[in-house]
Amino acid sequence: MTPTELVNTAAALSAPTRFLMLWHLDSPLPVGRLASSVDITPASCSYHLRRLEDVGLVRVDRRHRVHQVRRVEQRWLALCRAFAPES
Repeated sequence: MTPTELVNTAAALSAPTRFLMLWHLDSPLPVGRLASSVDITPASCSYHLRRLEDVGLVRVDRRHRVHQVRRVEQRWLALCRAFAPES
């Protein structure tokens, strides 16, 4: 992860709602269920998902009537490593 990517990702996660959304994505979820898990409206959830998608932390499958959201594990793990204390 480049320094610019790291800064953009950190900016996307500066909103507590976005961090919680990412945290809840242990497995793919419909947008509506993800919204209810963090107690926001589906419209607000879509707004925050766009920000997470822009930095590559989630993918939204829009092929079906019910949109599925999944976390992009490689990006999430890279972010965790970037902030992990060195041992």
